[in-house]
Parts: sequence; C-alpha cells; structure tokens
Amino acid sequence: MFISMRNMIEAYCSYLEREKIIPTVQVSVCIYGLELLVSSAINTGVIMLFSILLHQWSYVGFFFLGFIPMRLFAGGYHADNHLNCSMVFLCIYLCSIYLNSIANSSLIGVMMITEILLVYLLSPVEAINKNLTQRRRKKSRQRSVCIVVLNAAVFILYFLYWKDNTYIAYYLVSGFLASFTMIAGKIKLIKNTQKRREIYYEKNS
Repeated sequence: MFISMRNMIEAYCSYLEREKIIPTVQVSVCIYGLELLVSSAINTGVIMLFSILLHQWSYVGFFFLGFIPMRLFAGGYHADNHLNCSMVFLCIYLCSIYLNSIANSSLIGVMMITEILLVYLLSPVEAINKNLTQRRRKKSRQRSVCIVVLNAAVFILYFLYWKDNTYIAYYLVSGFLASFTMIAGKIKLIKNTQKRREIYYEKNS
C-alpha cells in the first residue's frame, strides 16, 4: 500500500511539473511534503480506529497532545519507511494504553524524572537524512525543554490535586513515551554514523 502511495504521489507531482504548476526544483519538496501529509493522515486514522475498537476514544486526544509536541521538537526514532512508521506509532499507542491502565502517581513520577533526564541529555535527536542547522538545533532544544518544564508543572498539579484524573495521567504517559523514543533514535543515529564511516574508510583505504 505504501509503495503504491509513493508511486501515486510521484506521478501526481510529475503531472504538476508537466503542467508547469510547480517548478522542477520543487518536485522533490512536493513529494516529501505530500508523503508526510498522507502518512500522517494514515497514522492518525489507524490510531483513531484502534481507539474506537479498544474503547479508548475519549483518551486519544490526550495521547496526541502529550506525544506530538515532544516528539516534534525533541526528535526520536525514525522508521525506514512509512509502513514501519505506522507500525511503530501503533505500538507506542498500545503501550500508552497499557501504561495508563497500571499507572499511579509514583510510576508517573518515575516517568517524569526519566523524561526530564532524556530531554536534558539527548534533545534534539536528528533524523538520519535530515541534519539540523545549529540554529534549528538550538531552537528545537529550547522548545523541548519548555515542553518538559510544562509537563513537570502538570505532573506537580496531578500529584497534588488530580491523582484520580486518568486523562491527565494519559497526557503525562504519552509525553514520557515520546521522550523514550529518543533512546532508540539516538542508537540508530550512532549505528548509521558508524556505518557511514566504515564505508568511507573502505572507499578511501
């Protein structure tokens, strides 16, 4: 499905190029943007479907609210293709359901401390094929720090006043899971960098 999706997007962008609706230099950008838009829509649809099937639809907004901002600015694991991306995203969502079912204030406190440490030590984790400029890296780190500070403030209120509020717990669990993907993302980035160095040395030895 995802291969045919890419083919359709490429064919559509080629049509736009032939009709001179977009310039040739913008074709790759158009393909990337449409792929991102379509894959995001598919991921959202899959999560919405499973939230209904698992009777978790009332919580799904708090999952997105907790996960997406942190993931957007702190970075994390990037799958090699759209299918794997959807599968990973679904697994994360299912983990959030499980963790929320067993979560208590103590466990969420441990998650919050872990999230703070991960953001401080790793943020932002770059995509393998999308290096950030120094300015963008600094801005992403600042925003991820702001998000984790906000999450910490929400946790304090949760701990003091909202311990029985499962919606707030879901939000905090989702933020933790977003930060946790930075570990996998960092490992993959290190392995890819080492592989590139080995290839470079082989070619130049």
